Amino acid sequence: MSKYNQLRPVAFRLNRDAVSDKPEFAAYPFWTLGLPESLKQELLKIIANAANRSIDNVHLPVRVLNSAVRMLIPNLIAIEHYAGRINTQPWLYGFVSPDSGYPASSEAVSFLIRSWIRTALPPNIPPATLRTVTQQITADMLQWKRETMDLTHWTCAGNGYSPDDGTAIPYEKGTSHNGFVLWPDLIAARLSHTRLHWGRHNLAFRRVPTGQGQHGVELASWPPLEERVDEQIWPYSVLLTLTLQTIPFQNFPVLHCDIGIRRWAGPKVYLPKKVETSVYLLDQVPWIQGLPHNQCFQVAPIKWGYVPANQGTGESGRSRLGWGSDLIPLLDDLHLGKHVFPDPQEITHACGPMTIFLQVPEDFEQRLRVMLLAVGYWGQTSSLATCTGVTRTPPVPGECATTLALLDEGVVLRPYFSCLATEFRSDQLSWYDIVPDDGTQRTEALRLDIYVWPMIIDYRHGAQKLLVRTPLVGNPQ
Repeated sequence: MSKYNQLRPVAFRLNRDAVSDKPEFAAYPFWTLGLPESLKQELLKIIANAANRSIDNVHLPVRVLNSAVRMLIPNLIAIEHYAGRINTQPWLYGFVSPDSGYPASSEAVSFLIRSWIRTALPPNIPPATLRTVTQQITADMLQWKRETMDLTHWTCAGNGYSPDDGTAIPYEKGTSHNGFVLWPDLIAARLSHTRLHWGRHNLAFRRVPTGQGQHGVELASWPPLEERVDEQIWPYSVLLTLTLQTIPFQNFPVLHCDIGIRRWAGPKVYLPKKVETSVYLLDQVPWIQGLPHNQCFQVAPIKWGYVPANQGTGESGRSRLGWGSDLIPLLDDLHLGKHVFPDPQEITHACGPMTIFLQVPEDFEQRLRVMLLAVGYWGQTSSLATCTGVTRTPPVPGECATTLALLDEGVVLRPYFSCLATEFRSDQLSWYDIVPDDGTQRTEALRLDIYVWPMIIDYRHGAQKLLVRTPLVGNPQ
């Protein structure tokens, strides 16, 4: 069994006397949002009528809604797993961010709920009935509520002798005041805005949303650290899991901090065929209008599926990645006619070796060799591709992009990807040919050509394409 001499769980006890006069402890702020009881009642009646059952024997498919919320809405502390039950509130807890207001606008949440109703409820419900319900949902029904809780106060279960003894109870039953949710959020908020020194590393952390019904907060260090093993680079993050816990007959709660490692997809990734795999998303812009942009991770499930053969185009059947099956209709409905949600097959990055051919003057080769080996990564910072070696090797004919004028006349062009590209018109250009001074006559430093790439379009998703490398030799298979 592996031993980690420097990774140990730690627990902290609150010093009430030291923090009782501090407002961030005595009146800790947070957001809550409830799933309207009237809406739940109406939907349960519709499902019961469609199934010919009593209202007590049906349930709302709230798991699909919660999965979409976890994927799309940042700034959340917790998601209530049983929010579909009557009189179970609140549905969402959100943390108060100094950079933004609500975790999501009421319009964005109502947009999400309408899509959930249209796509996740039983298919035998008449579309007209669903349309009537969705038209009744307004932003006024989904208003966030800012609340505060005194984290320095809790009660005890009593031990038969004194009400101040026995197991600590850090929550108020029937309310949103829940220390199991809010205590970890307080510490996570502090850690997210500071850096921790760990050995030679200076770590910054980002939040990771927990699963439905789970209390506590996860923080992952970002950007990832790297471990080199046998010329392979393995990225990983330090993981902090914060949970508030109680111990039987102990009259105070303790905050546990479990320290671990989260390994990211390295040189070779295996995704099991029959189960869903969670992936982390760190987007540049919100998926839905009305959602704030922040520095939190979002989590979504992906799963292998099978695309049958297409006799019309001659494409054979193949396996490909897609979002979790329950989410696909909802995501398609959210962006129908407006945007195309990214396809998992497109955001999975390639693994294995990559070859880049550079044609350079012979006397410049050694200087360029040193520079290439010093490059930390190629492309985006998330690509994790480094230069492992430089050799003098000519490219295989047909495996590099080439201009249309130089292409073999026997190659069938139609399947290949082609585009317009610019190139310097000469290798004898000076700096002033590219950036002329006021007294220098402007020249055409670039020439425009049609380039054909040794890649064919494997499939299309909206306006996006997946390209597969295929040599420019003969007809592609």
